[in-house]
Amino acid sequence: MWMGRFDEALSESERARQLDPLSLIIAADYGAILLFSRQYDRAIEQFRLRSSEGSEFWPGQRHLGSIRRKEDVYASAGPNRVMAPA
Repeated sequence: MWMGRFDEALSESERARQLDPLSLIIAADYGAILLFSRQYDRAIEQFRLRSSEGSEFWPGQRHLGSIRRKEDVYASAGPNRVMAPA
């Protein structure tokens, strides 16, 4: 994946977001980098931003559920416990 090079990954992802600010997959990847670099508050903010825009894009919802489980609030993960489509 990013092999511990989170700063570089965030920088490249930010560049991608500048090139295509409406891309859902780029936004989800940016949030995932934040998640895996343990920047949970920023990742939650990123995923909620897209959710508030009406996006039901499942990768973002799945990652948001993962953060909730990591925070030991599994019960509040509720509908964010999304499984990948088959």
